[in-house]
Amino acid sequence: LGYAALDLVRGLLEVGEGRAARETAERAYHLTRGDPVTFHQAARLALGMALVELEPERAEGFLTAVLTGLREPLEAHRLAQAALHLAWLRLRRGDRAGARAALEGAAPGLTELGR
Repeated sequence: LGYAALDLVRGLLEVGEGRAARETAERAYHLTRGDPVTFHQAARLALGMALVELEPERAEGFLTAVLTGLREPLEAHRLAQAALHLAWLRLRRGDRAGARAALEGAAPGLTELGR
């Protein structure tokens, strides 16, 4: 469910349906609480992505948790995805150093993807 929600949220965001993306992500986040951690992390990433535009202060906590949680075991593409959304959120607030730190925190994933 977490990965399906992640794909659906991404699609909803791309067509400008931020509120529907948030509702979908919140539902998936709550439903995956008892699931294996990787599925719940995917739902957490979906919720962080959905909140960037609507509730940026909430989004940062979710995206930061995903960055920490996806390092072991390494899910390179999801780690990079979380870092990019967190960096975008911080850039929108004018926090260039924070955006840089988000991308640096994803270095293991970005390095893996570059191989």
